[in-house]
Amino acid sequence: NGVKNSLKEHLIRNEKEIKKPEEWLQFAREEEYIQKRIQQKINVPHHEPKNLPFFERTLPTATIQLTSTNMYLSSQQPSTSRHYYKKQHQQQSTSINNRTYPTQNNYTTFKPTQKNHSKKEGSDDGDDPCGATKSSTKTTFAPIFVKILCNNTPQEALIDTGSAITIIHQHLLNDVPHEKLIPKTINHLSANCSTLNIIDEIPLEINVNGMKTTVIADVTTNLVTNLILGSDWIQSNNVYILTPEQRIMIRSQGHYGYIADEYERHVILRGVDVETEQRNIPADQDRPIDPLLYDGQCPSNINVYQEPPVCEIDYGKGMYNINDEWNSHNDFAQIRRWGFNVIRLCLSWSALEPTPGNYSEMYLQRVEQIVEWASEQQIYVILDMHEDLYSRYIFGDKEHEIPPYLTASDGQDGAPQWAVMTDDWPALAFFGIGNLNLAMMKAFDNFYNNSIPPNATQGNAPGPGLQDHYIGAIAFLAKKFVNNSAVLGYEIMNEPQPGTYIDQYTFSSNYLYPFYKRVIQAITGVRDNLPDCPKYAPTGINCSYPNLGINDKRHLFFVEPTSVRNLLDFTPQHSIPFSSYTNIVYAPHVYTHVFTIDSILHLNRSIYPPSFDYAYETALNESIGLQSAILVTEFGCGTDADETLLIPTIDSQDKAMISATIWPWKNNCFQKGCETSWSLYDSGTLNGTIANQNGPERPNRVRILSRVHPRGVIGQLKQYFYNTTTSSFIMTVNCINKTLLLLNNETIVYIPRRLNNSVINVTGEATLNKIIKNPDQSRLIIINPTCNGQYRVFVANNTNQIDKLYQQTVINNNSNSKSNNHHETIQSMQEAYELYQLLHTAAVKTGETFVATSSNFVNKESKIQRLEDRILAREQREQDLNVSTLQRENDKEIAEGRRMTDNLNAEQQRNMSLEQRQHELAIEQQRYDKQQEQRSEDIKLTTEQRMQDLKLAEQQRENDRMIAERKQAADDLNAEKERNVSREIEEYRYEQAKNKDLDALLLSHINDMGTLLENYNGSLTANPTIAALARAKTLHVIRSIGPERSTRLLQFLFDAGQLSYDQQTPLDLSGAILNRIDLSMNNDIISMRHVNFAGVHMNEATFAGQDLSNWNFTGASLNYANFTRTNCKVSRTWAYAWFQYADLTIHLWLP
Repeated sequence: NGVKNSLKEHLIRNEKEIKKPEEWLQFAREEEYIQKRIQQKINVPHHEPKNLPFFERTLPTATIQLTSTNMYLSSQQPSTSRHYYKKQHQQQSTSINNRTYPTQNNYTTFKPTQKNHSKKEGSDDGDDPCGATKSSTKTTFAPIFVKILCNNTPQEALIDTGSAITIIHQHLLNDVPHEKLIPKTINHLSANCSTLNIIDEIPLEINVNGMKTTVIADVTTNLVTNLILGSDWIQSNNVYILTPEQRIMIRSQGHYGYIADEYERHVILRGVDVETEQRNIPADQDRPIDPLLYDGQCPSNINVYQEPPVCEIDYGKGMYNINDEWNSHNDFAQIRRWGFNVIRLCLSWSALEPTPGNYSEMYLQRVEQIVEWASEQQIYVILDMHEDLYSRYIFGDKEHEIPPYLTASDGQDGAPQWAVMTDDWPALAFFGIGNLNLAMMKAFDNFYNNSIPPNATQGNAPGPGLQDHYIGAIAFLAKKFVNNSAVLGYEIMNEPQPGTYIDQYTFSSNYLYPFYKRVIQAITGVRDNLPDCPKYAPTGINCSYPNLGINDKRHLFFVEPTSVRNLLDFTPQHSIPFSSYTNIVYAPHVYTHVFTIDSILHLNRSIYPPSFDYAYETALNESIGLQSAILVTEFGCGTDADETLLIPTIDSQDKAMISATIWPWKNNCFQKGCETSWSLYDSGTLNGTIANQNGPERPNRVRILSRVHPRGVIGQLKQYFYNTTTSSFIMTVNCINKTLLLLNNETIVYIPRRLNNSVINVTGEATLNKIIKNPDQSRLIIINPTCNGQYRVFVANNTNQIDKLYQQTVINNNSNSKSNNHHETIQSMQEAYELYQLLHTAAVKTGETFVATSSNFVNKESKIQRLEDRILAREQREQDLNVSTLQRENDKEIAEGRRMTDNLNAEQQRNMSLEQRQHELAIEQQRYDKQQEQRSEDIKLTTEQRMQDLKLAEQQRENDRMIAERKQAADDLNAEKERNVSREIEEYRYEQAKNKDLDALLLSHINDMGTLLENYNGSLTANPTIAALARAKTLHVIRSIGPERSTRLLQFLFDAGQLSYDQQTPLDLSGAILNRIDLSMNNDIISMRHVNFAGVHMNEATFAGQDLSNWNFTGASLNYANFTRTNCKVSRTWAYAWFQYADLTIHLWLP
């Protein structure tokens, strides 16, 4: 259906078996291109119509916004200024594949089919998209077909980022109920330069997995598929294409998971990585782990330590009573001074389990000591099982290195020595890249396979394999901190490597995330609807790892992707949920232009990655796919790159509104070049072998990192951004859920001590409650939102700067950001991944070859002796043969010499005649060359003339095209303006007619009441029947005319004496809906006395300035009402009235 008859005939002639929609699409594009080329050959002067192209090459990046799909952490911590976390909030959800998802997120998967399409040269840079020149490069992409409901009818649609508009085939409308078609005649130009005939347009409802969207679609007669959802639908509905997972995602109002406190506020965490892991060999050259050595003192900072000891010598004196200067030896007071509210504490498996199955109580006490220090300063702790290149017990193999192809490379930290199983692969790094250390890769293979280390006892580990021991180490930690609310959670493994597994997508799905799932099952007891694995095979596939009895469902689990992400700025993985446990946080690292492939391989930085924002956008979308929250647990660079690398990456964090911790806190560096080290403080000064803990703060890092940021936000966080240059801050929040205010009504923004003179302004649906000045001179802004809409917070050096921030915000909200070239980004992602795959595969092959060569050498030793014997025998036979052979060779040489002499004489005779002939040929060649030169000059002149003519003609065609495009754009703009004006006129007329009707209704009711008053001696209540009639009509009219006109009606009734209970029986208005009515003195309302409002609904009403001392509010609903500057008297006339959230700022309470 919908395919040209000529195309059908061609398919039949060629007997093509095409069954899938994407195959039809590919073939049709190729056929249309052929037909177009044929038409160009037939009509040489053929002039293309200057229409807008049907296929565009770009897809704007969706704006990343924060969300209401919450990630909570369990805790029973009481409500204090320290905002701890609580357990998962119960919310409406739907179940998919035995996993509970928030209903805001909608996912659609599609068939994982792929086709290759050639891309024409010049189509992306504004040149002629219909040029006939073919490019040698090919772009690979997969058409995305999704199942949808189109006007409640099941259909399949093609998601096309290259199509500017949504298009539906005419014949599909026979199966889809629809509104009346809107006539429209226009031709669109497709990517292959064929013409699409548009005959109508029609509004469509597109339902994707229950999420309803709308779009205006063009109706065509010659589309190669039924329905194309183009960029207009993609952009307007915040659709993101997860590539290469091959599925689409509609972000409902930008929702995704985030960490919330017990008041359901969005929490932003900013912190630093603090190192306690062990790196040095031997172990006694690393920092001590005995907590007694840190009790009120700090161990000496010895020159062999890579990082200074972490200390808090004044612990126990209280949060703000501890010295926080740079030379105080109080790390956590210093961390609080910087404005950080979380640390990532890097731990070592080798310190936790120094011998197999024996977990170190001393190291656990040291970790507990550090957690207590952090708790006193109200700083959260992420316990990070840290490893770098698997283990410090992987030693570079200098004996076999072949620089620069293979260089000796050490591991750094992580696994204990007994857990290092390299299978004799050498510790050589392929081209010096640490991620391609052959021994490290093989060690990870054994870890993922849960290999059993030789000569290692199981001890207290839950199983004999490497993973079993590792899970036991985490369980050892979790048992200690299961009820500790200062611990935010556990990071299962730092920068896991893929080992020798080539396909990264398969590796993550089959090895990495199943390992994470086992850890979570062991610690939380979550079973994921699977039976327990048997004890003899705890790491089985279709079963749950044994529950180790901790049952910790309070804490977060931080999961990292493979370290390949550090090279690519995206993770080659299938980002889908892997556990039914809800408190999971995706924890990638971002090192754009620091460790990305352009830096490692010394490539041009402009080639890849495309931007600093790109790393956070991909990380955010990976976390959405995993149904998790997100916190970047590492970023950083040397101080010489603060302006070029650090500021841009932190700006990108703010744009994405992602929490993060910077690497590292402090480090030792006593040699030349330490001025560019990564730490936040200068290195200590060395005196012999001892140095002070650290030097002063680095001022530029204070300027960049000690910044204004939100701590807890009520509502949906739309944006926040801190400008490092101007020290200004802006935050936009949307809050429309007033139930949030029942838990807590305070949004908190932190201002560091260095900005304590900043000006603060709050606009929109919120008020500035107070500013708390902490003893360390930092400030907390306390904001009370009303949850009636959007509110903003501005922090700047002066009010003029705040005005500029506000204006800039208005401009940004009304402008469209420049779109990125989506196809080019996908192509560069693929090329970067393929480059990594090439290096990784070569490294694996090198390791395999090395091991194979080593084993062959052992087998060859046994053959060497036999070979030597055979060689000696062969040499003896050859000596016997050499004597006779030598004689025969001499005879041959004599005969050969005679023949050569005869041949030489004959050759000289022939050369004499050849030289004569060559001279004649040279003269002939010179004559021919002159003729060719003359002919070439003639051709060159003719060609230049033709090129000039062609250039002039091309310029004329380009001018014509631009004029037509501008005219079309102007016509479209004028038409849009006319439609807007017509719409505004209709809306104005409707509003005028509505106001006129309401005024007429009010006047009619007043006349009716006046008639009744005249007929019944000025009283509406003297006759019960008349009272009932007057009450009914009045309540009906009040319900219809709204608060403003109701005020005028009440004034009339009061003036007529029908509301005052001191003169006669007042009119009964109980049950009347007078919400938001303004009876304040500022509203031209005369002072009313003895008014009867018993049983009336007056929520959010305003009585400002009135004397209410004799008003009757018995049983009235006055929630959120404003009693500012009123005189009130508490009496029985106020009995049973409701005043929830009312503003009772009373001017005078009368006795």
